Amino acid sequence: MSQELIDRAKRGIQELSSKHSKLNDDIDNIAFAEEYEIQAEMIILEYCLNKNYEVNGFSPILLADNEEVEDINNYLEKLRLYFDLLSIKNKDVAELWLYYQSIFWPDYIETEDEMIARIHQQIDSGKFYRIDI
Repeated sequence: MSQELIDRAKRGIQELSSKHSKLNDDIDNIAFAEEYEIQAEMIILEYCLNKNYEVNGFSPILLADNEEVEDINNYLEKLRLYFDLLSIKNKDVAELWLYYQSIFWPDYIETEDEMIARIHQQIDSGKFYRIDI
């Protein structure tokens, strides 16, 4: 069942990545690109919520399409820290998080071990994240 959920999440991320890759660097496309990225992150979040994954008792909310958040940048930073921390502890989340990054930005090549090492460095630096969960 878990692999089925991972595969379904990957298919959703792949569909969004296909749309994302068709956009050019035109200023008008930046909002669309960001929206596809957020939608892909919501797929990963939905997976994590279905698995009841929490970090220090923190579990972010799943944004519905076009839902407004008071401070979207703060929300996204917390969400990315949540994914990073879960990736350290949960191989399935690391797999999805790495898949998302590698398929949306194929020139950015990183193995799972390198990603985990980078996450540890970012956390240990105390300077990468402006928030805490």
